[in-house]
Amino acid sequence: MTVERQIRSVQTEFSTREEGDTPIIEGYFSVFGDLYNIAPGMSESVAQGAFSRSLEGGDIRALANHDTTLVLGRTKAHTLELSEDSKG
Repeated sequence: MTVERQIRSVQTEFSTREEGDTPIIEGYFSVFGDLYNIAPGMSESVAQGAFSRSLEGGDIRALANHDTTLVLGRTKAHTLELSEDSKG
């Protein structure tokens, strides 16, 4: 079985801080309406509300470098909080 995997990288800005012993990473993983160049001659834009259903439940994982062995946090474990606002 062949599995196709897409990895897209865009420049983003995050801030980090600590609350007690807990490291915090804050920022936008995706900004609505911005044009992302994903390959030569290919681009995409994310529409507002694109993540609404995904944020309703399930187990979302934040990964370092798309590596499933490098989990930064998980919604199910309450080590990851995600939200959507008018920006992204």
